[in-house]
Order: sequence, then structure tokens, then C-alpha cells
Amino acid sequence: MKVPVQQQDARRRRQWLNTSDNSKLVFRRELLESADSVALKTERSVAPIRKQDGALFENGKSFSELGIHEQICEILKSKLQVHNPTFIQQQAIPRIMSGEDVIIKAQTGSGKTLAFLLPVLTKLFTDYQQRGPSSFKREEWASKVLIVSPTKELAMQSELVVASLLSRTVMVSGSLIGAVPRDKEKASLRKGITVISGTPGRIQDHLNQTACFKLTNIQVVVLDECDQLISHGFSSALQAILSHARKANPKLQVILASATADRRVLDFVRSSVREAIPIGDLFSAEPVNPQPEAGLAKAVTPASLEQRFCIVPSKMRLALLISTLAFETVKASESKTAVRILVFAETKDVCSLLNEILMRLSEAETSEDHFILAKIFHLHGSLGVEDRQIVWHKFLESGGILVATDVAARGLNLGSGALSSGLHGVDLVIQFEAPSSCEQYVHRVGRAGRMGQRGRSILFLLENEAGLVPLLGSYGIALAATPVDALAERVLEYRKPIRLMERVQAKVEELIAGDKELRHMAVQAFSMYIRGYSMKSSDVRHIFNLKSLHLGHIAKGFGLSEPPSKVLGEFRPSKKQIKEARMERLAKVHGVKMKSKCNPRLKTKFDASERDNRPVFKEQYSLPNK
Repeated sequence: MKVPVQQQDARRRRQWLNTSDNSKLVFRRELLESADSVALKTERSVAPIRKQDGALFENGKSFSELGIHEQICEILKSKLQVHNPTFIQQQAIPRIMSGEDVIIKAQTGSGKTLAFLLPVLTKLFTDYQQRGPSSFKREEWASKVLIVSPTKELAMQSELVVASLLSRTVMVSGSLIGAVPRDKEKASLRKGITVISGTPGRIQDHLNQTACFKLTNIQVVVLDECDQLISHGFSSALQAILSHARKANPKLQVILASATADRRVLDFVRSSVREAIPIGDLFSAEPVNPQPEAGLAKAVTPASLEQRFCIVPSKMRLALLISTLAFETVKASESKTAVRILVFAETKDVCSLLNEILMRLSEAETSEDHFILAKIFHLHGSLGVEDRQIVWHKFLESGGILVATDVAARGLNLGSGALSSGLHGVDLVIQFEAPSSCEQYVHRVGRAGRMGQRGRSILFLLENEAGLVPLLGSYGIALAATPVDALAERVLEYRKPIRLMERVQAKVEELIAGDKELRHMAVQAFSMYIRGYSMKSSDVRHIFNLKSLHLGHIAKGFGLSEPPSKVLGEFRPSKKQIKEARMERLAKVHGVKMKSKCNPRLKTKFDASERDNRPVFKEQYSLPNK
């Protein structure tokens, strides 16, 4: 009996997946064994694994043996649920305790924040005990430690961790991020903040404008996520901050920390920091096929993270995402477990569209259209800082699906109400759109597989974007291929995945066609996707060529059935709108306030003479000669 061609193709794919060389994959099965089986291994067999991923197989020193203060160790166990140091913490803590300048580079989720906070706070605790509680004055303990972060979220996360560690002392932590009025921040600075977390712009502003903010007591400056600080153009602000701090304390200790440290970071260290000691095994590594403009030396993702990619037809991308989410949520519902799925989009418009569609599918009245069995959250830069924190905490505590832009790619891993949950990250990361750089890929997938927990990531790629896979491989990031039909297997009553996706696609197009507001969101998301498609970093820009896209299929992938010319035509202004905009610009340049957007048409000579005789004519319609 002759086997159908489709079954032959499926069989070949299964055979290829089963015979792939898994030794090159970042995901390693031995890292997911139980603690009992690990205990039976020899030290020689475990040593290379411990060196690769410090979040697992910890047989080294404890926090107390590393010199961390007893009170801090108790808080770590009781509040943060942290019992043993990771590999990078064992390396960094002794160096920082000795007062040396260091650069900490380690994979996302390996505990870099605690690696620099614990020894710094231990010094403060020891100094406080030696002086005695009776001699404590807040002005003498003000501005001892300054933590500089690239975003408000990261600064708030650092401040929350510091506040937890200082909860049993009279020392105070605070933040300078611009989320509150400047007067309130001045009042806090006037009272005295021992450990300050903030963004570089706000810190520099207070150094220049706030008289009571002085760095006379400064001991340590920490540049958290230093690569992002430098890439975002904060180099001059950082140099100004370091200059202020060094004038107050020539023996200032500087700590830099990041998951990725490129050549720009090393150049900044040479020009602005004294000889810093690198901590981590990633500085000597170079990419297998280095690119001329590549910034990453070598990227390392958590070894407990299973990374896969899927080549997706552009017109079925949204349907495949919903089908995958349906499969994951149904599986979690049957096992009665909470699942945390993080979906990344490039722009706020795409994020809002995905959130709205998933919300409607999760609230569908009929079981036939009720594809998603989970709570839906969304997070992007237009939300306020407090709103973003609330959304993130709810997502961690209750589980569900979070659709987010890259604002969630870094930080947002700890919170006041979900410290222990945040440490474990998310279960699955789905990248609906390709990242803007290899570095951004590392930080996106780093939301899963944190602190040795199991995690998975799936990268959606179009056919013309397949070149991103070998490029990531050149930086030590290996991804396994997954066919489309393996993602959505069997969900609900549909036997074949393609039938499920067809049903989902039809439902999405029906929703968008029947709702004006939702259709406008889809058109806006499609337009912004096209505009920003080629706006990538230099290391991946050659892969994303707008001319290689089938715009009709891309539009269908956003639930739009009309041709792209009609869709994009909705954003083109009319001739009348162009003329009115031009007149408004001219009036603004010449300083004339126009009461009418266009001149009234003259009907007769009498009307013209009447209008000429009005004194308001020259003021209202003519432009002065300048």
C-alpha cells in the first residue's frame, strides 16, 4: 500500500528530530535529574556541569562561609527562600568583599543581583555593629551605596530586594526614578537614604539641582545591566556620576553587572573605571563566526532551558500562536497546574492587538470558540511603572498568559508580594516576532529557566528569517527545530492541527471584520510591523529585508483579509488634510493664529471687496513678511 506524501514528510521530520545531534543543544537532560541521582554522581562528572550552570548542583560554600552577615543569611532563608549561593555568587562575593572593582557577567537568572548586594550590605551591617546603634545618625549613613539601572523597573526591583534585606535594621533604602514628584524625592534625600537605586538621568538631575544630595559618604557605585546603560546613550551621565563619587571618595568601589558584556562595555571600563577584575567564564570566549559589527562575545543561556524555533507561514502566524496557547492551557487545565506563558511582541500596537484577541477568545460564550483557558495580561511601555508592577505580580501569582514588549525582557523578576515566585521565572517564552538583536534574544529567553528551574522557549521565524538560527549558533546558542504541527498537536475536538489553525484563523478574521475598533487595532499593528521590520541592530539587520516579505500574507497573519494597498491606504492623508497641515505649519512658523483651516471660497467681487475692507482680514488670513 502506497503511503501518502504528507505522511512521508511527517515521518521524515520525526526521524530527523529523533536523530539530531543533541550534544550541541543548550538543553541537557542530565541537568534535570533529581537531587538524589545527582548525589550519586562523582565530583569529576558534576564539575563541568556546575561550571556551566551555577544555579544547579551546589556543593560549594554556604553564604555564611563566604562571609555574609548572619542577619542577612536569615532574611535570605525566611523572606527570599534562598538557601545556597549560585556559582557566580561564590565567585563574586569574595572579590567584592575585598573592595576590588569587578565586572560580573553571567547568564540571566543566575543571581547577579544578590551577587553584588550581599557583600555590599554585609559591609554596612558590620560597620553598623562596630559603631553601635546608639551612634547611628541618618545623615552620616546617607548615600552609602548607589545602584544605577537603565530602566525604572530594574531600579524598583533592586530597591525592593534591598528593602527586604534591610528590613531588620534602621538603615533606609529608596529610589530616584522620576515616578514620584521631585519634591518628594528631595524630602527623602534630605532625611537620608543609605542605599539609593535609580536611573542615570534622574540621579544626575538631583546631583545638579538638589543641594542636600551629596555623595560625601559614598562607598560603592553599582552599574546594573551596564551594557544596556551604555547602548542607550547614558555613557556621559555615568561618567558624570562616577566623577562626582570619586571626588568625594578616591577609593570608590565600582561594580558592573550584566548578562551580556560587549566591546562597548570593555571600552567604557578602560576609560572610566580603574582595573576591574572580570568574574565569569565568558570574557575569553569569542564567537565561532564573528561578525564585523557583532557586540556579543559569547552568550550563555540557562542550561535548564529548552530552546526551539519554528519556521511559520506568515499568513498563519497568529493562528499558530493561538493554537499553541490553546494546547498549553488545556494541558495545564487537565493537570490542574498553573502555567505561566510569556509572549513577546516588538511593538505596543502588536502587543495590544494580541491581548485583545486573546481576551475575547478566553471569554467566548460557546465552547467551540473558547480556545484559551487562562487569564490574559498585557504589559508595555505606555503603562505606568506601578501598573506594570501590578500586572507582573498578578501574572506570577495566579499564572496565565502575559503578552508583553521588550520592557519585560529585563528585570521584573522580583516583587514585594511574589519574591519567591519571581525567582522561578516563567514556564514558557514564545517570541511571536523575532528579536531586534542576538543580545535581546538572550534576555527574552532568560525569563524562563531561572535559578535552575525547567523552562522552555519557542522562537517564531518566517521563512526569510531562518538565517537568524545559524547566527545565534555562532554565539553559542543552539536551537532545535520544531515543525508547525508538533506545536499544536490535538486540541479540543479537532483531530489535525491544521484544522484547528484554520478554525482559529476564521474566528480571528470574523472578530476583526465585525468590530471597527478591533479592525483599527489590527491595521495599526500591521502598519507598525511593516515600518519597523528593518529597524534591527547591525548584527541581524541583513536578515530582515522588507522586500522579501509577502505583504498580503503578513496582513492575513494579523487577521486582515483585505489587500495591503487598501489597508495601508487608510493611514494616508487626503489632499485637503495635507493642505490644512501645511497651512498650520506656516502659521506656526510665522506666529499667526489661524481661526480657519482653509480660506473661504469667494463667490462675487462684492464679497471680495467686503472681505478686504474688514480690519481682521490681514490678521486672520495673511502672513506677515519677515
